[in-house]
Amino acid sequence: MTQKFQLPILLYDHECPLCVRFKQSLEMMDRYKKINYHSLHEKEIFNEFPFLSEKECSEVVHLILEDQSVLRGPEVLTYLIKQFPGVDRFSWLLETDKGKKVVDFFYQKMEELRHKTKSLHEECPRCPKN
Repeated sequence: MTQKFQLPILLYDHECPLCVRFKQSLEMMDRYKKINYHSLHEKEIFNEFPFLSEKECSEVVHLILEDQSVLRGPEVLTYLIKQFPGVDRFSWLLETDKGKKVVDFFYQKMEELRHKTKSLHEECPRCPKN
């Protein structure tokens, strides 16, 4: 199989305003272009990586690493935090039980907000529909 997608890949929902903002914020911090960003609505992703579940990817953020292992949910946040200069010096905090609980809590609250925002966006008559 020839790989046409450069790894690592962060899959995000381009139809979700919160997800788009998250991606844009990461791109601004990612000055060395360590991460590649692709929408989970790109069907080619699931052809190229058949081990991914489209349904799972739409429910929880996924990051495909260079070795094709996959991080999900809070694991993605932990990985991303360790990748960016300035933040990486605090990454040791993520290895503690309390640090992991903070990341899990933050991720859960972001997921709740993402679902609420996406729902409001879908119901809004002024928002463009794809």
